[in-house]
Amino acid sequence: MKLIILSVFGLLMFTACSDEPRVKASDVVKEISASEAKKCTYIGQDEVFASLFWSAQGERNLAEESLRFDTYSKGGNAYVITEDGKNPWNGGTEIKYNAYKCKD
Repeated sequence: MKLIILSVFGLLMFTACSDEPRVKASDVVKEISASEAKKCTYIGQDEVFASLFWSAQGERNLAEESLRFDTYSKGGNAYVITEDGKNPWNGGTEIKYNAYKCKD
């Protein structure tokens, strides 16, 4: 029994100590205007979809968080929304955007 408790305690300590601080994409990636984007490096165009039948506002927040994460994972820190609307098939939020890398 002691071995099991020590093993679990050791595993918990290992995972707690090995976790490095992570940066949230929403803290780094921001929406910019088309004129601001001219000073940045273009990364690419993409789109995100989100569908939550119980919450339109939650759906919008989910889509925006998803596009921030996608932009961050491509090395970007800014985006410009090019199309914002509803998906005609499921009524969910659909956002098309351009991702950019801007100087801080």
